[in-house]
Formats: sequence, C-alpha cells, structure tokens
Amino acid sequence: MYHYIDRPLGQLAAHEQFLVASMRRWVMARHMGRCAVRAAEPLFRMREAQTALGAFHCLMSVLACHAACPLSFAAPCCLNVSEGEALLLSLIEAAREVPQEELTSRCEGVIGADRAVELAFVVDRLAGALAEAG
Repeated sequence: MYHYIDRPLGQLAAHEQFLVASMRRWVMARHMGRCAVRAAEPLFRMREAQTALGAFHCLMSVLACHAACPLSFAAPCCLNVSEGEALLLSLIEAAREVPQEELTSRCEGVIGADRAVELAFVVDRLAGALAEAG
C-alpha cells in the first residue's frame, strides 16, 4: 500500500491510473445517487475491459457495505493517490503475486475475518479479468 499512497497519478502505470479513475467515478456516482456501474463503464469500454466491470462493481460494493473502517477515495480532479485507492491497488497487485491464503489474510485487515474469503475471491476475480483484458 505504501508503494502507492500519495503518489502522483502520472507516476502510475496506465492500468493503475485506469483503476484509480474507475474507483473515483464509482464512488462519486454512488454518493450522488447515480448508477455507479454506468459511471465507470466508459472507462472499462475504453480499455476494452468490459468483462472486468462486474468484478470491479462487486469489489466496490462489498467494500462499501462491509469495510471494517471507511476507505477514502479522492475526487476525480485530485492528482495524488488516496489511502483507500492505494489499499485497493495493493490488493489487486497482491492477487497476481501472492498465494490465495496470503491475499485472504491481507483482506482480513480491510474487511474482518468473517468476509475476508469473500473479499479475496472478488479481488482475485477482478485481477484475473483485468489480466485477460490486457
């Protein structure tokens, strides 16, 4: 997580910038009472990653309802990565690099023991869908 927090967006890889922008649009739409999926969909379409949109929405929804503490997401105009965004980027990266048990352990700190397996599954599903999309 500390690899990402407060970093300028311009220093992130393109797929990481895409994820941060998607998170911000999703959260902003939800706060405004709009359809969060519809808000993020154009970004997924532009990256030709529409197959990952469902997993992304599932991840964001699980966290919105069950996170152990509120996660912070920056406004779309903010130039740096917020704490919540950094946390999600690190979980998605971990899904590609660590065993499932370790990912579940990391998720436990975000969502608690009762839902850690569920969150790890969703994060892994999103990471896989994004990898397939390229």
